[in-house]
Amino acid sequence: MNNRKLGFLVIIGLIFGIFVFSIAYANSIEQEPKPHEPTFVPHEIDSRVGSCSFCHQNAVSGAIVSPHPERLGCSGCHVEE
Repeated sequence: MNNRKLGFLVIIGLIFGIFVFSIAYANSIEQEPKPHEPTFVPHEIDSRVGSCSFCHQNAVSGAIVSPHPERLGCSGCHVEE
């Protein structure tokens, strides 16, 4: 294989690698919810209505700490996935 073909293959490989990396990186970024769109909850909320703050105030069992603990009507904005 001559140097010209090898150089071409290296460039194509680099372009492909950058493309694959950029897609993987874009998919790994958490998407911020848009204003007035519900935030999805990765667990059932029917049986836990009214008790969200029990886990989400103190990070019980790895729960995300609520950024707004003063709000009590969680299911008004948050929905099950």
